[in-house]
Amino acid sequence: MHLSWLNIVISDLHRLSLYNTSSKVGREVSIDPTLCLYSPQEVYYALSNHKIVKSWLNFMADLYEYPNKKIILIYPCSTVKPYTKSQSYKQLYRTFSRLERNIVNNIHLITISEPFGLVPSEFYNTSFTWYDCPGLFEWWCKKHGVN
Repeated sequence: MHLSWLNIVISDLHRLSLYNTSSKVGREVSIDPTLCLYSPQEVYYALSNHKIVKSWLNFMADLYEYPNKKIILIYPCSTVKPYTKSQSYKQLYRTFSRLERNIVNNIHLITISEPFGLVPSEFYNTSFTWYDCPGLFEWWCKKHGVN
């Protein structure tokens, strides 16, 4: 798995080991190895150079039309992909189920994510390209020996 643009900080062997862990965060989806970002440098590089990331950011900035809802709920991403398979999102949906239908119908759920920025809920169960991006967390980088 030679991903030369990602080998900024991490050797191929170390990346393969990390990817073996990353691939397990996908529940019934595949994690794109080119979107496994294990250091702040890789995240920065992906924001300005990764075709999928750039395309998504351009889509959200220029083409995405927000639905006419009264509430936009921005919720953090989860390690588990798709988000809906994570415990935090299951809890969120349980909370929604206890609200009046007219309230839930007026909520537009959006995930805040790195490197994709905003990911609206209508893309959760589509062909969205799934990723693993722990490289912005200092504790994670220290734990896995990534500078």
